[in-house]
Amino acid sequence: MREPLKWAKYLKLVDVGLLNRASLVAEIRRYPGRRREGLVADIRRSLARDSFQNDLALYVVKLVPEQEHAQLPNFRLSKLNEVRSLMRFLESADWNRFCEAWWCRTPIDQKVFSVAGRLLITQDPSSGQIVEQVWRYSPRIIEGLRESSSYTFVRAARPSWGWSYSINSLHLGVEPERSRRRIVSEFRSTMQRLEEMREGLEVLSGEFEAAGLHDYSFEYKMVGSEFRIIDWDTPDDRRILHA
Repeated sequence: MREPLKWAKYLKLVDVGLLNRASLVAEIRRYPGRRREGLVADIRRSLARDSFQNDLALYVVKLVPEQEHAQLPNFRLSKLNEVRSLMRFLESADWNRFCEAWWCRTPIDQKVFSVAGRLLITQDPSSGQIVEQVWRYSPRIIEGLRESSSYTFVRAARPSWGWSYSINSLHLGVEPERSRRRIVSEFRSTMQRLEEMREGLEVLSGEFEAAGLHDYSFEYKMVGSEFRIIDWDTPDDRRILHA
């Protein structure tokens, strides 16, 4: 069986130096569909360890077909009492469609700096780069964020690389210990780390542009001092994966 296209997307990040392969393999735990009970057992053990150590983490479980690579079904949990719901999610899946199930873990408790975001690159000369960043959660929820959200998030834009971002929206959510000033400072420091990835991002952007794909995005996360590009999306990823 060939590797799922979703895995090929991650390997594209490895190819251009945006992601370390060893880190990728360590972070994303992959299970054939027939071993989904093992996935549940491993997550349960990890959650129990979190509880014992008084840690809090977000677990994202993703169902992966062989030939699809976008908008994959996923389930998010952070507590042991949510494992039964995860089991129902896995049991209700059409395993004729999915070849694997994956999970990853991201620390989200107050003692760890943890953000995730998306950089959208467009052809707009005034706001060619738009960033949306959320604190202590997954970038998958960004599309649904509103001012009433319980999550802290920032939306900002700039014309291109090297420019400063103008913050268009800042929502504190349930972050009583964080001031707007601190959120802005944390956002700016994260953007400095994003700017350090410019070379690899421009290499991949060049491939997108050469394929006629002019609006695309990169997802990232930063936990503690470690910044990673974790995914990318274009209007037609197959043009890049099959090139």
